[in-house]
Amino acid sequence: MRKSQAKKLIIIFVFLIVTGLLYEFPKYIDYYDDLVHVYFFDVGQGDSILIKTPDRKLILTDGGNNNSVLYRISEVLPFWIKRIDYVVVSHPHADHIFGLISLMESYEIGCLKYGGTGDTISKVEEELRNTISTESISVTDDCIGGVMKYYMPGGNDHTYNPNLKSLVSIYSYRDFDVLLTGDAEIPEQIKALPSFSSDIEIIKVPHHGAKDSFYRPLLLALKPEAAVISVGENNAYHLPSASTIDGYEQLGIKVFRTDKDGSIEVISDGYLWSIVE
Repeated sequence: MRKSQAKKLIIIFVFLIVTGLLYEFPKYIDYYDDLVHVYFFDVGQGDSILIKTPDRKLILTDGGNNNSVLYRISEVLPFWIKRIDYVVVSHPHADHIFGLISLMESYEIGCLKYGGTGDTISKVEEELRNTISTESISVTDDCIGGVMKYYMPGGNDHTYNPNLKSLVSIYSYRDFDVLLTGDAEIPEQIKALPSFSSDIEIIKVPHHGAKDSFYRPLLLALKPEAAVISVGENNAYHLPSASTIDGYEQLGIKVFRTDKDGSIEVISDGYLWSIVE
């Protein structure tokens, strides 16, 4: 090999190394800092939220309706992180669980919070259960008990309306609180409200901002400062509802949307918080 060719290869190699370091370094800084990072992923018409705690525990709630959650995770975590400590299934609709199948095949899962023990409601849920079994995922009732407070309706029958069995959870660190609501409709929000007494900073708007998700007493009681709607661009359901957005804005709650803002990141030291622009 001539010297000129060798020099070019060295330059290309160094360029690739430097480019890789520049790409990974911000993710390294965010992962190893002592802040809370909450990522509301843009996964189209579906939900997927990742929380990185100050002690570097990873909590993923839902996986969206496609496999883009894997790409979204790779955007925010260093490439060598291949374990998700806690995975939460809010309810078994496909737009919340489809992406979890490929996730379970690609990452080590610490434990899974999943209330589905009755009949499945779709082929997607059947595949999810098969993957849980094949990958030997640990499914435990107390999976997230040490890291989140949650409300989950009793009973295993979710075949009639899974939204009414949707798990509602809150992650708290010092004075910072984020409420994750799945697709909880108003009847469930009424039942869940007594479980959450403190003011919150962020709410994931239930049911992608549908009309059946806007429950004013919940917002008056918990006083969120910002709301995130996980929703797909130009979706067939015409979500979010304009009346729901108006309801939040009339209460002075700033609304963010994944269809317009892309993935949304919130960071907090437990006292102050901000949306990463």
